[in-house]
Amino acid sequence: MIVFVDFEHADRYKDGGGSNIQAARTWISYRLEDLSGMPCLLVRWDRITHDLLTRLDVKAIFISGNGSDPSLYEPADLEPLYDIIR
Repeated sequence: MIVFVDFEHADRYKDGGGSNIQAARTWISYRLEDLSGMPCLLVRWDRITHDLLTRLDVKAIFISGNGSDPSLYEPADLEPLYDIIR
């Protein structure tokens, strides 16, 4: 199993560009599956946990880029993802 973390802030999906972003994330997820031969789960950045990664026996994690203003992200909300990266 591969996990593709969508790092875009939720507010970005509200401005009308969300459909394009979601389509791109889906396309990338399918491409990762094609390249790896493993299933790929798309997960929002604020829902990823060590427990989820362990339960799914994840072999690789990919993190998307984003177009959101960094000030939209609360530092405390990012800490679980940073912990996984470390």
